[in-house]
Amino acid sequence: ALPICLRLDGRDASVSDLCEGMGRGRGGLGYATKGRIFLGSVGGSGGIDNVRVDNPVGGAGGAGGGIIWILGQSLTGRGRIEAEGGDGVGDEEGLECQGFSSESCYDHSGPGGAGAGGTLRMSAPQIAGVTLSVAGGRGGNGFDFSTGNGGEGAPGVLE
Repeated sequence: ALPICLRLDGRDASVSDLCEGMGRGRGGLGYATKGRIFLGSVGGSGGIDNVRVDNPVGGAGGAGGGIIWILGQSLTGRGRIEAEGGDGVGDEEGLECQGFSSESCYDHSGPGGAGAGGTLRMSAPQIAGVTLSVAGGRGGNGFDFSTGNGGEGAPGVLE
């Protein structure tokens, strides 16, 4: 039997409110339960800076994971089968730019939250050599001392 992974909520990101109401997107929620099939929910988009000329608009939320259902006697091979959530939009990983850019630098506008994983149902009693994943995406990167990062997406269901 395959393990069942379920988490019912996306992770919020902590943020210090230095500029009246900055907000980053919340991670997508996981709604799938054993025996039921759901798409992963999308992540929330980030908020907008109160001065709209020096920072980008809030980052888009990541896409939710899809639904995959495989019927068969066996599944063998190499590779991955995934119904993962997408990442939220934000600065490049590791970048804390603290600059004034209307295209990047999520210093005061919020990065997007990540999408939740979807559902992967395997109706094959024998599985070998294949990696399965229903992971949630990563929240968009923001300036840690101001907007914070977008919320992480919840994992989906693997059964």
